[in-house]
Amino acid sequence: MSATPPPPLKPAPFTGDASITQHVQKYVGVWSEGVGYGYDVAMFSDGVVKVIAAEKGRVHAQMVVEKRHLNVYGTLHGGLIATLIDNVTTFAIISHADGTDKLDTTNSVELSVGYLKGVNLGDTLDLYGYCPKAGRTLAFTSCDIFVKDTLVAQGRHTKFVFPPTPGGLAKAVEDRKRKEGML
Repeated sequence: MSATPPPPLKPAPFTGDASITQHVQKYVGVWSEGVGYGYDVAMFSDGVVKVIAAEKGRVHAQMVVEKRHLNVYGTLHGGLIATLIDNVTTFAIISHADGTDKLDTTNSVELSVGYLKGVNLGDTLDLYGYCPKAGRTLAFTSCDIFVKDTLVAQGRHTKFVFPPTPGGLAKAVEDRKRKEGML
């Protein structure tokens, strides 16, 4: 009989690489201006989720749980956890781009989430997104979410990587706004 492995320990704080952190934060800023729709964009555009540090293949973000994030039982909504995993793992992919827009457009192929413990109003989430390798067409990522030192959720996320967007993400946002009469 084999023993169940212990859950991962919360990673030690890291400062990341300043230029990669800036690149990821720039991507988040442009992306939250209108390339996507829905709740995930709103969370980043109003500063609820903050990218703290990034280095190649790894991103650390934080979020404080607010009342609007809760389900009917008063705990963090599982769909929001899945959305956070989707976004933070995407940022880990972007950390491989070396300041270019070559990895700016991805699409989910598979996303799995393990909900390990409930999260309450006022809790601070530490989200760690990992992408050990971003290939030409696929990126395999994971995310660990902690409250203090307790692992509360884990995710695995496979994403399709599109060819680079001509002009980069900023141009794609501008084109979309123009098409929808926002410019």
